[in-house]
This record gives sequence, C-alpha cells and structure tokens, in this order.
Amino acid sequence: MAEDKSPGGDAASPTKKTLKKSTIDHTYRDYSQTQLSDLLDNGVMIEKSSSDLFPAKLHKILNTPEYEDIIAWLPHGRAWKLKNKAVFVSFILPRHFQHSNYQSFNRSVNGWGMKVSNILLYIEFDHLTRYTPMA
Repeated sequence: MAEDKSPGGDAASPTKKTLKKSTIDHTYRDYSQTQLSDLLDNGVMIEKSSSDLFPAKLHKILNTPEYEDIIAWLPHGRAWKLKNKAVFVSFILPRHFQHSNYQSFNRSVNGWGMKVSNILLYIEFDHLTRYTPMA
C-alpha cells in the first residue's frame, strides 16, 4: 500500500476545503413615488445624469410604446422583462447601443447593479423605475 507523501497530508485524513460564504443584498427600496428633487443634493444630481449613460438609454427604450412586445416594464413599474431576445438583439441593440452583442448588454445590466431573476425572468434596478423621470 502506498503512503501519501504530499505535504501536510496523510493517508488517513482527506483534505478539507473551506467554502467562502457569500452575501446577497435583498434590500428592497420602492422608488415608484420618488420625485427627481429627492434625488438631488443642493440642486446637483448625486449621480451623473446624462442621456449617454446606460440607465437613461434603457429607460428610453422601456418607455417606447413600439417596443413593448420586445422589452417592457412589468405592471408594477419597478422591473422590466425582455420578451423577444432575438428581435431585441437584431433591432434595438444596434439602434440604441451601436452593437448587437447581447453579452455586452448583459454585462452592462450586471455592472449597473440590476438584480436579475432567471426564475421569474425579470430585471430590477432600485434607481430605474417606470416612473423615474430621466433627463
């Protein structure tokens, strides 16, 4: 029978792996009734406001009635759903983001901290609601 000659190990005790604990923020904030003035700090936006920023582009897309069969707000207005990925990639992405790469769009969704539910097929972002005014 061969002996385990690996450093720190012996044949009788298997190596234990420690699992890293992760924390998921499930804090819910209802911004559906928030006024733009509440987001201001001494008359200046707390976060930069530009029509070139991803949330502003996405808000514009979600508020375009012609796109509601492709991508739309959910009835409560705090989340949205991608209904037709193929048309979204071929028609909306090139028109609004100058590319047709869904993975790039998805990275932007994740990068802006939007919460994705694969089970319920919706995406939620605390600062972007149907009722949030965008510049």
